[in-house]
Amino acid sequence: TIAPAVPLSKELESLYEFLAHQKPAQVAGDREFYELTQLSEKGLDAKIRELENWNFRLNLDEAKEMQDSITLGIVGHEQR
Repeated sequence: TIAPAVPLSKELESLYEFLAHQKPAQVAGDREFYELTQLSEKGLDAKIRELENWNFRLNLDEAKEMQDSITLGIVGHEQR
């Protein structure tokens, strides 16, 4: 675990402790892999597009949260 580089408020310290002790996400299991192998080429393309769209939306959400953090002064411009 890497210690925070800056002093944290009590709330952020609690969040840091919570996040630092999360278990790693599991990689796709056998069932998920089997389901992917059963897809046709067209179905696999659709699944890839779905995951790419999901990734894009997550990136948009992250960018919005970062902008809100900068606006609120939680994160400085130099830390982007």
